[in-house]
Amino acid sequence: MFKQTVLPGIILLLGLVACSNGTSTPADPTKQAATAEVMIAATRTAAGAATPAATRETSAADTASEPSAKSRGDLIAFWRDDKGIVDIFVLDPDTGEQINLTQNPGGHEFRPVWSPNGRLIAFLSDRMDNWDIYYAPVDLDGGSGAPARALTISMNPDIFPRWSPDGKSVTYYTFYSGQYDIIRVNLETHRQANLTAGTKDSSETHPLWSPDGEEILFISDRDGGNDEYYLMSKDGWNVRRLTETPDAAEWDAAWSPDGAQIAFVSDRDGNAEIYLMRADGSDVRRVTENQVDDGIPVWSPDGRSLLLVSNREGNTEIYRLDIDCAGSAEGCEGQMLNLTNDEAVDSLPVWSPDGSRIAFISTRDGNEDLFLMAADGSNPINLTKSEAQEWLGEWAPRPEERP
Repeated sequence: MFKQTVLPGIILLLGLVACSNGTSTPADPTKQAATAEVMIAATRTAAGAATPAATRETSAADTASEPSAKSRGDLIAFWRDDKGIVDIFVLDPDTGEQINLTQNPGGHEFRPVWSPNGRLIAFLSDRMDNWDIYYAPVDLDGGSGAPARALTISMNPDIFPRWSPDGKSVTYYTFYSGQYDIIRVNLETHRQANLTAGTKDSSETHPLWSPDGEEILFISDRDGGNDEYYLMSKDGWNVRRLTETPDAAEWDAAWSPDGAQIAFVSDRDGNAEIYLMRADGSDVRRVTENQVDDGIPVWSPDGRSLLLVSNREGNTEIYRLDIDCAGSAEGCEGQMLNLTNDEAVDSLPVWSPDGSRIAFISTRDGNEDLFLMAADGSNPINLTKSEAQEWLGEWAPRPEERP
């Protein structure tokens, strides 16, 4: 996650639910996941309730920024907060067509993640008075719309769902016995395995599958009390420490598409900067060098560029960095391109699977809306134009890439 002390505008943008510095098991379920995220930042099944069939709606785009009528088959998942009603939506960026996937007026659904085949979305929900993980099928072809199902039912907040590359399981982390542990749950059987059960008096969070599905990157404070990155096998064995900065923390990691490198954020040099390392933790190099904080690295599909978010020019902007630069941060800084160039807050960038477009969130039209731009930053389009607030989730795999 993005560290709370970094880029306040971004943290505000991510503040879907009210934050609390209370205990790890507050009575108000709306605060449970937020409390867990704040705690991590500070320290660095049964069938679910039935939901109505998904409904369609079209975004109110004006003529000057209206999407084309022809669809490429791309889909974007996002969540919308409409006066406290928070639902997951799926949008076709070419036609503007939207589907409300969850339609749960009594709960809060957010942080959608696509299954590798693009047929399911896992998400976080408090519909059972606790933060649990649900999943729902995505149907844009006029089907009946099956209800969401609970993947976890727990008295503790279950956070940060991530699909395994084979689509057979989901990892997440949960607060259990005074600490956070990483859990893997099988999609078919709903059987769970605690991958970090052997650790005591430490927390393990934010699991990220390697592209080949054989390893899981995660954050732990097991050695010295500060957040470091570790790598373990998909079954929780063969744990290796990748970073070692006793007086600093690391966060916001992202695997390169080929699994050879990991981008991450660290404050080891005084403020938040972006670093690269090999998958075994070697060859660490800093690729940004600025007096302000840089964060949220996102790899391009071809692995040649990173998107990042920075307020180096006085407000929060999205930048593209060519990582095939000299071996110094100064050399990489010369390859930095401001893609947004707007006085508003622009954040949460997501590449399209073919690398030609970038979706992002911007406040340039008054509140958080979902925008689309070309990979070079040209032709920004407001896709949602709603009075509600939107936050970006993920872009689905392209139709021809779905199993």
